[in-house]
Amino acid sequence: MLAAALNFTIDIAGRLAELGRQPRRFRELIERFPDRVLFGTDSYPITSEQYELHFRFLESDDEAFGYAPESPVPPQGRWTISALHLPEEQLSAIYRDTARRVLGL
Repeated sequence: MLAAALNFTIDIAGRLAELGRQPRRFRELIERFPDRVLFGTDSYPITSEQYELHFRFLESDDEAFGYAPESPVPPQGRWTISALHLPEEQLSAIYRDTARRVLGL
């Protein structure tokens, strides 16, 4: 869809449980469309633990960690996720640059 719709942009809100199961595939998508992926979360109110989890997923090279450490039973399944270990330029795009472009800032 990103290849077909040039104005289409995605975010990662509510998808760590799925994206972290195939981190290399998601990283390839980000590499292919570095200016079309946004940071997002559907957690409300957001906690520092949730931010730390997102940062761990995007920035570290950790493997097999829980995506819902505050829950005794994970909400989407009893699996672990692995991180993306994105380079700085892709992190800047996800955290800031893409949102600025989309919002016209």
